[in-house]
Amino acid sequence: MRTKFFLLFVLILGLTLNGFSQEKTIYKQTIYKGARKDATFKNIQINATCDIVISFGEENAVYFNKNDYDKEKFKAFVIVDEDKLIIDQPSLKEDKPFSIRLQLVEMPSQIVFGKDSKVYFNDIVSTTEMECFLEENAKLSFVKNATIDNLMITLEKDSKISFDNIASKNVYLQGPLQAEAKFERGNIENLTTYNGDSINVSGNCKISSINKDVELPIGIISNMNLEDYDEIVEDLDSKINPFKQKWFYTDVVVQFNFGGLRWNRGLTTIDDFFSLPEGVYDIRYGNSWSYEVKVQFVFGKKWDVFIGVGLESNVFYFRNNLMLMDNGVNKQIVFNDDEMIDAKSKLVARYSLIPLKIRYKINKNFNIHVGGTIGFSFRSKYTGFKRDYSIPNAEVEERWGEKYNNFKPIKAEVQAGIGYRDWFSIYAKYALTPLFKTGRETTLYPYSIGFSLGL
Repeated sequence: MRTKFFLLFVLILGLTLNGFSQEKTIYKQTIYKGARKDATFKNIQINATCDIVISFGEENAVYFNKNDYDKEKFKAFVIVDEDKLIIDQPSLKEDKPFSIRLQLVEMPSQIVFGKDSKVYFNDIVSTTEMECFLEENAKLSFVKNATIDNLMITLEKDSKISFDNIASKNVYLQGPLQAEAKFERGNIENLTTYNGDSINVSGNCKISSINKDVELPIGIISNMNLEDYDEIVEDLDSKINPFKQKWFYTDVVVQFNFGGLRWNRGLTTIDDFFSLPEGVYDIRYGNSWSYEVKVQFVFGKKWDVFIGVGLESNVFYFRNNLMLMDNGVNKQIVFNDDEMIDAKSKLVARYSLIPLKIRYKINKNFNIHVGGTIGFSFRSKYTGFKRDYSIPNAEVEERWGEKYNNFKPIKAEVQAGIGYRDWFSIYAKYALTPLFKTGRETTLYPYSIGFSLGL
């Protein structure tokens, strides 16, 4: 009898030990952002195709089965890039089912689910704004209650998102017919779909209001104001890769400027050896135009710095009947003393430019800027003093061109303005240096008010 009990005890003990030997050990990898393991990530990109379960805890970490872990073949699959967390597909020692539990401190505002990914939120989700982008054949499930005030969902072909119970004020939905959004239970106050989208929507969730065929670009708009969705501009690059908009990047812009031109008169004397009557430098009007090609340095969401090269032309149209007097040493603009000639005269100055501008974005529509420009004067047959007049049987065009050398070779000016998005702005400029060389003409400081068009 004792032998039977002993054999039974050995059998039970063997089965128990065998059970323990088959139990898998969980391997943990803590995710650090700098020196912190409890930091938050605004953006997450999931490229792994294995099952991923997301939960929340006191630190960022991933958990997986240690039996599937092989240091020789297992590659690091967690990448931290500033505010972005990337989960790549692990390299396993053999092809068999594998799952990851991703623990986060806080819900991110943007998540991209890569092609063929399968992700489950296994905790209660509560946040104000969230953007979900599901690439082709990606699957995302919110297993428990999800309270998201403003939710934007972009789906590609054969992708699916499902909510067991959702509470949301605004849901913005984009996707083709082959994609599916399932809202099983809950309440959505406003559901918006876009022009041309025919996404398959199902479930028993109560939807108070549905807005269809809203004209919005397809793609995730980073840091959008969801309540102003009808004014969002197109950003096709964000649809391909929403995280391409990094904290710092560069771009090239082309800008055309045009403005009215005046000058601020200083001294009334020409130089030390003679002076002219009042009114010689009175102008009817002037205009300034320029083309600029600039490199744009983008710093975060608010600040831009522009620097580049350009070409500028300034034209001053004189009010009175003038001529250019050449005394053998200098050339000076003076009143025309020939009563038979009624001339129309102007002065043309052209510059090669190095513009610098700093711009601050007040919001997504309006911005303000300050900056300055260094200009280098150059002479050609199209610059200098010009006048046109009539004599009996002839029309005279007087052009001094390169012979007129009174402009200061280098100028400096400051600028400030306000703009609308990237393509239109109003500016005011004022010269810090006189227009003419010392001892030539008089002391004049040009200024202009105009507009800019960006390309």
